[in-house]
Amino acid sequence: MINDTIGELDILVTFGPPSELDMMFGRNLDGRSLTFKPITKVQNGTTLKKDQETDTNWEALTGRAIGGPMCGGELTRLNSESSFWFAWSQLDRALKSIRRDQKLY
Repeated sequence: MINDTIGELDILVTFGPPSELDMMFGRNLDGRSLTFKPITKVQNGTTLKKDQETDTNWEALTGRAIGGPMCGGELTRLNSESSFWFAWSQLDRALKSIRRDQKLY
């Protein structure tokens, strides 16, 4: 899970280990920027995340708030494309990889 800013856009990149899917969302909702961290709980086969500002639980791959003060809210999904890191490494030798054990939230 990566919380980042590109230009003026606050983004969240999530990965759902059970499904091997990743998604990218805008992390602003109701006029506030949210910061997310993964939680170990899985509900209905879906990995969950929690925002640090309101302690709301969110589905990692849908961007829907399912429990807490922002329940019913939904993050805006952004267009993104997945690829293998080694394909990008051939295009850009300065590319840095991220280890699984690095904490990015």
